[in-house]
Amino acid sequence: MAEIKEDIWPLAKELGAVDVRRSIKDFNDVKFDVIVDFAGFGTTTADAVDVIGLGGVVVLVGMGKLETTIDSKSLIVNQCDLRGSNGGTPDDIRGVYELMRTGKLSPVTTCISFDEVPQAIERLEAGDVKGRLVIRYE
Repeated sequence: MAEIKEDIWPLAKELGAVDVRRSIKDFNDVKFDVIVDFAGFGTTTADAVDVIGLGGVVVLVGMGKLETTIDSKSLIVNQCDLRGSNGGTPDDIRGVYELMRTGKLSPVTTCISFDEVPQAIERLEAGDVKGRLVIRYE
């Protein structure tokens, strides 16, 4: 897993990450078959295309930036498949809910009230949120 916020690394490992480094490019000794870019900050996508293994797949999910520049040489030489994803199918979502129901998946969440949304947005912008924020309607 690549994550620039080092304070999250222990949680990532606790949740099952085998290794965590600041950038996907820091995995010099690994050729990945699949890289899922949940950040989508342009450089993260370009870096993934640079390091993907031959014939690998880079899946762009995050929209941190809505534009990126890809090195055409890396795309061609790595014979990379770059594709976008806006989430999953309804069956995928049902599968996630089932995993959560059975306890096989326990996402890290912080519940907030509707009145706390403005402060929560500030926390998101500051990168001060671990896991997902969940708005609790009462």
